[in-house]
Amino acid sequence: CSATSRHKVLSVIFDGLPEPVAEAPEAAPEPGEPNLNEPAPRRTPTPIAEARPRTAPPVVPLDQAAIEGLELTDKSPLETLTTWQEVLARLPTDYSGGVDWVQAIKDGLVRPRALPEPRTAPFELPFRLETFATLAADFPDRPVLDLDLELVTETDPFFTVTFPHDSHTLWLTCSSCHPGANSLRKPMDRILAGEGCGKCHGRVSYDPELSCARCHPALMPKSDEIVDAEIVRALEQPREASAELLERGENAYQRYCALCHGEAGDGEGRMAPWLDPKPRDFTAGKYKFRSTIGGSLPTDTDIFRTITRGVPGTSMPTWMALPTEDRWALTHYVKTFSERFAKEEPQEPITIPETPEVTAELVEQGRAFYRQAGCQACHGDTGRADGASAETLKDEWDNPILPYNFAAGRPPKSGSGIRDMYRVVMTGFPGTPMPGFGQFLQPDQAWQLAAFILSFRDEEPAPFAVKGDIHFERRELTEAELAAEAEVASTTLAGLGPDELAGLDELFLLAGKDIPPATFPHWFHRIRFKCASCHPAIFEMKAGANPITMTALRRGEFCATCHNGRIAWEVAFTTCVRCHASN
Repeated sequence: CSATSRHKVLSVIFDGLPEPVAEAPEAAPEPGEPNLNEPAPRRTPTPIAEARPRTAPPVVPLDQAAIEGLELTDKSPLETLTTWQEVLARLPTDYSGGVDWVQAIKDGLVRPRALPEPRTAPFELPFRLETFATLAADFPDRPVLDLDLELVTETDPFFTVTFPHDSHTLWLTCSSCHPGANSLRKPMDRILAGEGCGKCHGRVSYDPELSCARCHPALMPKSDEIVDAEIVRALEQPREASAELLERGENAYQRYCALCHGEAGDGEGRMAPWLDPKPRDFTAGKYKFRSTIGGSLPTDTDIFRTITRGVPGTSMPTWMALPTEDRWALTHYVKTFSERFAKEEPQEPITIPETPEVTAELVEQGRAFYRQAGCQACHGDTGRADGASAETLKDEWDNPILPYNFAAGRPPKSGSGIRDMYRVVMTGFPGTPMPGFGQFLQPDQAWQLAAFILSFRDEEPAPFAVKGDIHFERRELTEAELAAEAEVASTTLAGLGPDELAGLDELFLLAGKDIPPATFPHWFHRIRFKCASCHPAIFEMKAGANPITMTALRRGEFCATCHNGRIAWEVAFTTCVRCHASN
């Protein structure tokens, strides 16, 4: 709808609507000021003719489950590809490095697939599927609703949400969410817990935990050049701590930071249980991102830089939209949570020499240091976070932690330039298994190592995943369980039609070979979802705590919470080989 036609339609329902006015163009920045309206650069799909040759990454078969709900269009080169990595390399990405599915539709690369006829389910679905009008694909001629809603939050206008109707109606119809739109307006911690918008987002759509700026425009990250220029400008006039500045910092902290980091700065905010990685505990006085070596405190510049830049790939957004004075106030206020700042002084920050020219020779020299330093034990030979120790790592607070995937195509957490990587190599990340090598490497060696690490970006992006498939061992069923299984099997078989019965041939073939136990592919699910999508709501993280049987699955429990024929393929006799597949 145009602004005029939208106003005409809405005036039938609402009184007192203001007349539509043309939006004023963004004001140009003052000379020397960064253009804060310029968004971060977006990666565009790689044309098939420009595809780089495949190297190093493992091949993942592009089976039907990998692209469930995704139909490749005739216009798309994706239909010629054979691996999921190749598909990802051709799709557009958003600011966070994830696939921009809406843009993929607009580019004609994919289109939503119409759902099958709905069936009755004994459990709550993530969104309304009681009617057949569920996907835009069911009504290809239905227009997209061009109507953005601005939802002002109760806490602060800074967190105003922009809800884009157009991108939702590309995929869905009105009945997917309505009636009951008011129930969608939930606080952020409830959304992360799976309520409101969280009924879909984080389960069958992007994860809001890592995508704040999709809904909160004020948190949209800027390009590295803009951020670097802003930091340089602000550091030219640093602010010293004062009673007035600390009071300002306290107000800003409680307004913007306490939700995650906690009112007492202990990392136990209201949203903390749903975040991974966990918010920083300021009371410990340990900071990952700094320019000092060893266990030293960070400098004020280090804290200010992190607040301004944010931490890509986590729930810590950029706060560049806050006034410079507020960011300096927060810098000094978070230091009050730890006694270390009153008793110690940070060491002198490392000196970063002039950046050398990155050549093939420099990269090859870094390859040797990469192995000598033992980097491959965690990050893997190809930098894909698949080293022998990758799945066993924990931080100082006993939280599981994964090494960084250098080849994932996502921006590094502490900055994406070679100078940022040099700083990380020399200082490390306190509280994590990542050590600093400042006392062992000469500057030229650190440059070589930094150059080699960044060379992993030239590899094709690989989907983020956790290896470690779970192979379930069968246990003896009780007589009551056997009877229940037999009753369910008899009822289900009696309800199958001829076509479905024909699909049982493969099952009967397996039965003659003794059907193998089920295998749960962790890596495959982790490509698309965060751990919190399944744990602990669906599966308790304790061995033996999830009594999974086919009877329970057909009741809609455990795996069948999603695998119900609507969100994912259905747990049924015709899909046995998806889980019970022998090697």
